[in-house]
Amino acid sequence: MKNVADKDRLSKDIPKKNPWSDDSLGFADFSKDLSEKILNNFSPEGFVMGLSAPWGSGKTTALNFTRRYLDKHNQEVKDPKQIVKIVDFNPWLFSGRVDLIAAFFQVLAETYPEKQSRWKKVCAFLRGNTETMSEL
Repeated sequence: MKNVADKDRLSKDIPKKNPWSDDSLGFADFSKDLSEKILNNFSPEGFVMGLSAPWGSGKTTALNFTRRYLDKHNQEVKDPKQIVKIVDFNPWLFSGRVDLIAAFFQVLAETYPEKQSRWKKVCAFLRGNTETMSEL
C-alpha cells in the first residue's frame, strides 16, 4: 500500500473525544454552550436534557465533547460543591422496562456510594422485593 499522508486518509467512523483537536464535525461550540448551560442551571430538583438527532449525525461526539468541557471545569474549580458528577448510563444494553430502571439505580448506587443502600433498596423493590418499600 502506498504511504498516504494522514490528512488524506479516510476518517474512522467513530465518535470523536477531544473538542480542541478533533472537531471535524463542528460540534465544539455547541458542546461548550451545552456544558455552560449545564453548569449555570441551578435546579435543586434536578433537570433532564435530551439530545435528539438522526442516527450517525454525531450525537455521541457532541456528548463526548460536552463531557470534556465539564471535566475541564471540574479540574479548575476550587469549591468541591461546584464539581459536576457525571453518571454514564447506556439504556441500549437493557431490554425490559424494569431491567432498565433497576440498572439505572444500580449505576446511581455505584456512582454515589454514600447513598448506595437507598439505591440498592430501590433496585430490590423494582425486582419484586416489596419488603423494601417501607424502608424507602
